[in-house]
Amino acid sequence: MSARQLGKYLVLGAFAGAFFLLPPPAHAQVAINEILANPVNEDDEFIELYNTGDQAVDITGYKVSDLVKTYTLPEATISAKSFFLLTKSITNLQLNNSGEEKVTLKNAADAIIDSFSYDGTNEGTSFSRYPDGGGWNSAAVITQNAPNQAPPSPTPTPSPTPTPSPTPSTSLGTSSPIPTPSSSAQGSSPTPTPKASPKTSPSSSPIATPSAVSEVLGANSSSQSAAGLGVWPAWILIGLGGTLIAVSGGFIAYNQFYAAKPKI
Repeated sequence: MSARQLGKYLVLGAFAGAFFLLPPPAHAQVAINEILANPVNEDDEFIELYNTGDQAVDITGYKVSDLVKTYTLPEATISAKSFFLLTKSITNLQLNNSGEEKVTLKNAADAIIDSFSYDGTNEGTSFSRYPDGGGWNSAAVITQNAPNQAPPSPTPTPSPTPTPSPTPSTSLGTSSPIPTPSSSAQGSSPTPTPKASPKTSPSSSPIATPSAVSEVLGANSSSQSAAGLGVWPAWILIGLGGTLIAVSGGFIAYNQFYAAKPKI
């Protein structure tokens, strides 16, 4: 191999080594990091850039645009791991609050290096990457010119606790337990007041009054029937009554006879 050919290979090797050893283009380190399209005060809209690399990047001539307008950055540099804020008052870009919108970042050579599209916004929240330069999150906390925050974790919905059903008893003569009504989230149900059962007055049985005949004669009502007490004592009373009437009549007649007889 001649010296000329050797020199040619050395030059080609040096160029090849330089190509593989050189770092990637610096503009690939810059990304759109946060977008506030719907602030409470519309003049507070902003677009935030972030340098993800370890070297400062010259962003002179970079372009930021929405679906209508484009803003070209003047001479500017963004430090390593740093933010660069572009407010509405600087860019005159008016981002859509509702409907489709797209924010695009181009380098000085007019090549697209990053973009973000959305359809609708929530007032007072931003679109941001977490961690910075990472994946996009919606409805995020606004952190302009500062590290972005992690999205809030969704609050799990508590599952309702099932109310156990009463187990019916299979034993004879044993009453089943009465289930206790469960209280709902709106308030416990009132416990029904048991209605008082109407009191039944016992019907009074007629009390048998012993007959006058049995009292006179001293008869025992427990040993004689009602039929016996109502038949033969009546005839005795009638007989006694007749005897008294006859004696009384005789006595009266005797008195009248001797009263009418002349005295001697």
